[in-house]
Amino acid sequence: MPDPTATPERIRELIVGDAQVDTGALTTALTRHGTPLITDDPDNPDRQRMLFTWWPSRDPVLPDGKELAGVYVWVNRLTDKEHADAGLMRRVPGTDVWFTEISVPRDTMAGYRIYPFAADGPGVTDGRVEYSRAVVAHALIDSRNNLVRSRSPFGSVARCVSAPGLDAWTGPHSATITETTGEVSVAGESGIRYRLGVPDTADPAPINLLITFDAEKWCDRYQLAQVLDHLYRRGRLGERFAVLGLHSPPGSGDRLRFLGGNHGVLDALVGSVLPQAHRHLPAPPPSTVVAGQSLGGLAALSFGSWYPESVDRVLAYSPSVWFRPGLHARPADVSGRQEWIHHQLRDAGRASASLPRLYLAVGDFEGQLAPNVTEAAETADAAGFPLTFRTYSGGHDDSWWASMLLEDLADRRGGPALPGPATHFPATDTEC
Repeated sequence: MPDPTATPERIRELIVGDAQVDTGALTTALTRHGTPLITDDPDNPDRQRMLFTWWPSRDPVLPDGKELAGVYVWVNRLTDKEHADAGLMRRVPGTDVWFTEISVPRDTMAGYRIYPFAADGPGVTDGRVEYSRAVVAHALIDSRNNLVRSRSPFGSVARCVSAPGLDAWTGPHSATITETTGEVSVAGESGIRYRLGVPDTADPAPINLLITFDAEKWCDRYQLAQVLDHLYRRGRLGERFAVLGLHSPPGSGDRLRFLGGNHGVLDALVGSVLPQAHRHLPAPPPSTVVAGQSLGGLAALSFGSWYPESVDRVLAYSPSVWFRPGLHARPADVSGRQEWIHHQLRDAGRASASLPRLYLAVGDFEGQLAPNVTEAAETADAAGFPLTFRTYSGGHDDSWWASMLLEDLADRRGGPALPGPATHFPATDTEC
């Protein structure tokens, strides 16, 4: 029987070994430590093992009363797509505990969810799970994950020892924010809905402006304005920021049309939304930053290329550089290089004598997106953009993007430029 105070290494031995284990004692030990179990990989000092576990907390396990056929853990870009088999759990003999283990770099961080499935469940064929959005939609947040227990807004996240922390995003946040909402019309669109969060104007310190896309996520769920003001008040961020968030359409096709190379949307942002936002600030912002991720990252790159005089820094994480005009949906194959964003970057370099600093990043586990973003970074550098480029041990993941956003907002010194190898980002659910 495992001691509830046993180390992760000892608990792991009981799970993967052949010894008889009592379900109650094992789950007590796992609950105490939280999931997943992180242990050093004895075969490689640069890696750690993530051991994911699950056991039923109710009877019946599945909401429709069907028999449990298996359990799959979706780990962002580590057990999905061609790696789905690595997420298929197996049962600890004689117990109700299911597990699987993967070996990853020591600075890996990844969001994950767990999918207990029936034999005829979505994405299940002959007892195997084939990754799809339907599978992720039916997967559950791991309630035994320590970040979930601390009420992190990112759901269950697996973090190795050298991964960035996410404590800044966990409330409550000590902040004084005045919220304003508005909408402007755009030809051919339903309009731009936005929300503006302004910190306490009684404080005489200058207020910069941060523009971000997907306001429903970053402003509502993650409370970006409150997080930034809280960090400023605690001395962890040297500058103040008002946050201007643009709401994006929920459907993937509408989101692609709204954020993919849309001159009308960005023209309205510069010509109408920004002037309205400036009227709520005590003075013109000394610095303007635009930040985006995935398709929002592509929109941020477009903004920096088309309106370099309106922005000082562009933060683009895992941008959808596969975009090309005429697309109505994300293509199944994004491996080929698309020249559209390269043309925008080059044209900006030829047209403007002063370009914003560009912070560009992509995950090591993002497949063909990684080399394509690297090529976009090379083009931006050649076009004359001051550039900070890095890769990180993760995938297409909000937790990584949130961590880098805080790092980059705090960085006023710039960073390494290309050419040269991509700089690795040190420790300090989405398709588009």
